[in-house]
Amino acid sequence: MQNIEGLTQKLKQLKVEIKAFQESCNHPKKQIRTIKPNDTKWVCTRCEKPLSWPTDIELQYWFGS
Repeated sequence: MQNIEGLTQKLKQLKVEIKAFQESCNHPKKQIRTIKPNDTKWVCTRCEKPLSWPTDIELQYWFGS
């Protein structure tokens, strides 16, 4: 088993890689997702980056479908 310092360093490196991937993504498709309770956003389906908040009309359609 690895020590916590090694795991923390790996996590930090993975976060850097994820950020770089998301910044280079052109976000070709998006969908509405609940990120956490009471936080629903448009999210890129490729890189999973939260992009923006949906409008009330978009939310009504999303809840209805």
